[in-house]
Amino acid sequence: MKKTVSKNGYSLFFDDDEKKINCVAYETGKHLTGQDVANYLNISRSAVSQSLKRSIKRIFYRLKKNNNIFSTVEIIATMAVVFNVNTESEYRNFFRLFPENIKGEVHEEAYKIGYYKN
Repeated sequence: MKKTVSKNGYSLFFDDDEKKINCVAYETGKHLTGQDVANYLNISRSAVSQSLKRSIKRIFYRLKKNNNIFSTVEIIATMAVVFNVNTESEYRNFFRLFPENIKGEVHEEAYKIGYYKN
């Protein structure tokens, strides 16, 4: 069953398990590890990781589809704000949840704007 969760003006659709995992992982105000979330919900750490990755991918593509004026980097930055990602360590862990093709888009944009120096 799909549930609607509204966060900072975005309506996101998660199944019940994804909703629980996202709420525990991001909406508690604490940044918990995958193992912490797994222990809290009595599920495996890999189930937490897979669910977060599915959710992140789904949110990214919905935002990209509905906001074609924003770059990939801007979409990820917006998602980081919504998910309360603040520190460099949190950004690294958050970015790891994205599929390789999205990570590739970020690196391509970074090259285009000269972020990477030769």
